[in-house]
Amino acid sequence: MRTVLYLLAALLIGLVALGLVEITLSALVPAWRPTRPERSLWRYDPLLGWSHHPGIHTSIHAPHGRFEVRINQQGLREDDVPLAKNSRRRLLLLGDSFAWGYGVDVRERFSELLERRFPLLEVVNAGACGYGTDQELQYLRERGAVFEPDLVLVLFSPNDLENNLACAQYGWPKPCFVLTDEALVPLNLPVPETSTAAALVRRLMSSTILLGRLAGFLDLGALMFHDHEPEEHRRFLESLTLPRSLDLQWRLLRELERTSRGMGATFLLVTTPLDQGIQRYFATRATDAGLRYLPLAPPLCRSLAGDAFEGLDDLQVVQRCYSQHLLETTSLPNDPHWNATGHALVAAILGDWLVGEDIFKDTP
Repeated sequence: MRTVLYLLAALLIGLVALGLVEITLSALVPAWRPTRPERSLWRYDPLLGWSHHPGIHTSIHAPHGRFEVRINQQGLREDDVPLAKNSRRRLLLLGDSFAWGYGVDVRERFSELLERRFPLLEVVNAGACGYGTDQELQYLRERGAVFEPDLVLVLFSPNDLENNLACAQYGWPKPCFVLTDEALVPLNLPVPETSTAAALVRRLMSSTILLGRLAGFLDLGALMFHDHEPEEHRRFLESLTLPRSLDLQWRLLRELERTSRGMGATFLLVTTPLDQGIQRYFATRATDAGLRYLPLAPPLCRSLAGDAFEGLDDLQVVQRCYSQHLLETTSLPNDPHWNATGHALVAAILGDWLVGEDIFKDTP
């Protein structure tokens, strides 16, 4: 009995000590605090890996400040969307945290600003933090069609290049694809559910400094979910080259376009600032395929520079913009996500582009 009491006392002392270390680190090294509190809104989803808990209304306390989040009954950061369409043209927006509006209130997002500029446009923002193009394709195929969109806009971000090569991320299993004889083959569907113990570790990893840092050092996420990676995917990655990786990205986008066309919607591809080589790859492929494509980097940089870059081509504009760190004025502190200024600029650029593409010419 005495031994048991000693063990319980030692355990209690150890927990108190760990708690004090956690509090001390949080006070002395705030940069080490968990930085993605929005993941507490996620739940297991057999189609997508994770999705939002419906009906949540909360405040997210992020490193740069606080912002409000309300999730509707459809799992979107939106008001409830009636399935029956009205006279407005409906645009379904797919993307990750840039589309979702990480770091800003809903009224500041570019999707809401577009609606204010174009009263005959209804934007259904289906963006979700952490999603790759593979998850967006699954969403469009299985859930997006119920909205009967006239337009489908995919916002592609640089981290999608990594997301689309993973069958598990952020401690969550997810769907993934491989290319076999130029065909897209889906894997990890339905997405396997994690054990209660793994879910607890995942929660601690995302909410505590100590375990979060230890998880990063030991790559616990990869160790925990190694068994959720199909053998076909491992073999695909072992033989993967950069051109083959880009081919996979493009095939996912083309399948999104084909699916959009199948439901009678116009497909629009927009990329946040990318590596210039990858942007040229997308631009060439989009031109060859006749897709509407807007890379945001050149117009964003021109908007920020005013007349300073007049007479330069897009490549020169982006190079100077990056070297002068102009895009930092559109981002959150120490975070690439757009601030309210960034969303306003993106909304203005997208709006002008939509007008130039005659998107509204058939609107009653």
